[in-house]
Amino acid sequence: MMKADRQSSTEVLARDLGAFADPATEVVVRGEGGRWFRGRWMQDGTPRSARFFLQYDTSAFPEKVEVDGKELTYRSFLASPYMADLRGVARNAVNIVGQAGPYVSPLAELLEQPLGLMSPEDADSLLSRLSVPGEGRTLVVFLSAEAGVGKTSLLRHVARRKAIEYLNGATESLWLYVDAQGRRLAQLDEALAAELDDLRARFPYHAISPLVRCGAMIVAIDGFDELVGSIGSYEEAFSSLAKFISDLSGHGCLVTAARSSYYEQEFLTRTNTVLEQTPDAWHLQGVRLLDWDEGRRTHYLRLFGADQGLVGGDLDEFEGKVSAVLATPEVKEVAGKPLFVKSTADVLLEDALPGGATLLDRLVAGYINREVTKKLRAGSGRPLLTTDQFRFFLTELAEEMWRQEVRQLSYSSVKELGRLLGELMELQGEALAEVVERLPSAALLSPGTLPGSLAFEHDIFYSYFLADPIADTWAANDPSALGRLLRRGRLPEEAAALAGRRARDGSMQTRIDCLSSSLKYAHGDVEQVRRNAGNLAASIVAGLRCERLSFRGLVMGDVRLAGTELQESTFVDCRFVGTDLSGVRFVQCTASNLTFDRPLVEPSSTTLDFAGLAVDDFYGIGIRVAGGERWLYSPREMRSALEACGLPAAGTPAETRRVRSEIIDLVDRLCRIFSKTNTVTETDGNGMPSIVGNSQWMRVRSAFLASGILSEEVKSAGGQKLFLKRHARPQDIMAGVDPRAVVPVMVQEFWSLLEEK
Repeated sequence: MMKADRQSSTEVLARDLGAFADPATEVVVRGEGGRWFRGRWMQDGTPRSARFFLQYDTSAFPEKVEVDGKELTYRSFLASPYMADLRGVARNAVNIVGQAGPYVSPLAELLEQPLGLMSPEDADSLLSRLSVPGEGRTLVVFLSAEAGVGKTSLLRHVARRKAIEYLNGATESLWLYVDAQGRRLAQLDEALAAELDDLRARFPYHAISPLVRCGAMIVAIDGFDELVGSIGSYEEAFSSLAKFISDLSGHGCLVTAARSSYYEQEFLTRTNTVLEQTPDAWHLQGVRLLDWDEGRRTHYLRLFGADQGLVGGDLDEFEGKVSAVLATPEVKEVAGKPLFVKSTADVLLEDALPGGATLLDRLVAGYINREVTKKLRAGSGRPLLTTDQFRFFLTELAEEMWRQEVRQLSYSSVKELGRLLGELMELQGEALAEVVERLPSAALLSPGTLPGSLAFEHDIFYSYFLADPIADTWAANDPSALGRLLRRGRLPEEAAALAGRRARDGSMQTRIDCLSSSLKYAHGDVEQVRRNAGNLAASIVAGLRCERLSFRGLVMGDVRLAGTELQESTFVDCRFVGTDLSGVRFVQCTASNLTFDRPLVEPSSTTLDFAGLAVDDFYGIGIRVAGGERWLYSPREMRSALEACGLPAAGTPAETRRVRSEIIDLVDRLCRIFSKTNTVTETDGNGMPSIVGNSQWMRVRSAFLASGILSEEVKSAGGQKLFLKRHARPQDIMAGVDPRAVVPVMVQEFWSLLEEK
């Protein structure tokens, strides 16, 4: 037995060394007596050698390493100039990330925490505290935030600070910030390789897994929703993430960020859809970023004003002027979002805000007016462009980015586009040359993450200008043109929301029918067009009271519908995926082949008055509660929640197995824990003590093991620990309470073992 363990340890070591070795070269690990082993490999064309003192456990690392007469920990060895040279990476990271003006961290809260533990705290401190390499279970921190709250600023700030701390010896874990936003990437490997290339790292992306596994590096993926929604498929993106987690063998930490917790649920669902691909032990912790409170907003405005040279009364006056704008009722929803606070301060520093329907409209108008009247001027003082011409250019730039499925273009591409558009606007000679030369530094634009590239300052501005061509094509009521447009790529949710509001000047049913008809022209991109079209349909009715509308063939995913009321409306062959239905009312509606995949409801404000909609048409339900969401897996609880939301079919009693309610409740509590991890120990502090202390636990535990749903694994994680690993999804386990449910055989056997005879 010990010999087999040693052999497994040497195989793991050989794999780690092979990640750094030159391609197509051999890695040899041989014993030198006792627990010492010699590793030999080729790296950068040079023979390398080191001695490793191995533990017997397959999941553990070498206890120590001897190289060139020095004794190092395994983490220090992999991070050293002998291997990854992470100090060099840290120096480049500090230069690349840079310091972008004053910074104030947003607030954050842990999702699904017990009452009394949900107080928001500083996001920077919370993220740093949470992101500790896991032992026995890989920690996945899933960060969600609405657009404009500052998740990118937070991750870049933390990554830069951690790089500085790494260089100063204050931390042993270097953060690798991976920008997946707007790149043509289908898999995590591609995103990692692109980031290492930008950092001029001397090791390939294969080496990231051993670095993360031993705690030398923490990977932070910004824009995971962009990664899964660009080219390729969701399955590709999530399977690549699952494989990466599996390679970590229950160690290390990964931070992912997306615009909503919907993608957290996508991760949990898709990671376990195919059991053969279930990664090694992992645990997920959800974190939601919150708006600035008044104190943080004021603190930022004081820092911003001082950075601009304002002092004393001038600083007080400026802070008061910005605060007065943000205090008006019409901007209440965005008044605490860092992007809007920063942009309002930036515009008001020099000008007054123009009029407009929303604060975003006013900010864009202010930036454009300032650019045209004060910057894009000839030597004589004459403006080189009108405001309409500059808007036209930004719209074309956004559409070109969407066409290429990127969020940044090279300066040469931007200048060429400017030259073509300038000729269309009949700009000539020096005026055209001057406009083309100045465009890369124009308002609302900024340098991209790639050298010599240009991007919009924020995705919200990109979506703002992309919404115009979408709304114009839609308003033309040409399904073929709209279908071709919606095939281009994943339409950002903000762009869909803006386009929906801009397309309300006509018959709403005509607009919705045009979306359904556009599916005929989807060709091989049916799911993408269904999703884009569905989000546009949801956006056009969002917040309105409508009646007698008909929706056909559409998929509405991750959209906000608060304040919407649809009466006597029909849904045929439609699907809601991860949709927040808080504050949404469906009254006397009719469903035909309508499904809800993990909707978020609030019984006090959600009405689901549908004829033809069954409880079985809901695949998981989230209940909005203070501090996050509570996900239901028990058919009994799901039926009760849907009945509270007014679903007629939920009033029919459900057939259940003859299992004591106490046992069902116990299994449901365990499934809640298993919804965020695939392994537990009986000593975990996340609710396990109350489960283990239940008088029915040993019976339930035995049924789990006998059916094969759970298996026991012993791992060395701060000492020998016994882990219980699941092999079925929590929703499938709880669905088995219904004897008619189609569930895996192991789930049927589990509940049969618990039935009263």
